[in-house]
Amino acid sequence: MSRSTPGCLLIGSGCLIQAIGIVAFIFLVLNGVLKQPGTRYVVPGTHSMVLSEPADYTIFYEYKSVVNGTTYATPQALSGLSVTVTAPDGSNVPLRASSGTYTNGSTAGDALFDFRVSQPGTYTLTSAYAAGQRGPNVVLNVVKGFIEGLLGLIGGGFLLLFSTLFAGIVLMVWGIVLLVLHNRRAPA
Repeated sequence: MSRSTPGCLLIGSGCLIQAIGIVAFIFLVLNGVLKQPGTRYVVPGTHSMVLSEPADYTIFYEYKSVVNGTTYATPQALSGLSVTVTAPDGSNVPLRASSGTYTNGSTAGDALFDFRVSQPGTYTLTSAYAAGQRGPNVVLNVVKGFIEGLLGLIGGGFLLLFSTLFAGIVLMVWGIVLLVLHNRRAPA
């Protein structure tokens, strides 16, 4: 006849906590990475962007996108499109080359540029193909704090993962100790 001991319950609880932590980590990271927030603009053209706080921003080229019910599927390689961002005072905002990519169902994109906004205001996004060159309408997605958000998401995810793994190990070791002590006391 088998009976449940506190040691077995602790070992089972430790395993369950670890499994929950692993599933939560995967869900948290995938859910955060796959949801690309931001504001999408169909270009070429000129658009006003209300950037409400100082932050770093990333401009993504979405070669698969949906804007206002219209589906955009353009070549992944984008050439000949120039992009500028103008500050509220009329000065050009420096753009730095960026890297990164994402895919989420009907949306996929590559990072083109990063830029920093030091004061809130209405900025202007302008894009055009080189003189005499024609190209398709494409989608640019401007995302606030993408890199910082991604690092925070991954850091938080790992904190959750390691915390639950550690708690699970502590419970399992405690359960094993209780089982060993129980077996020593058990009559032969």
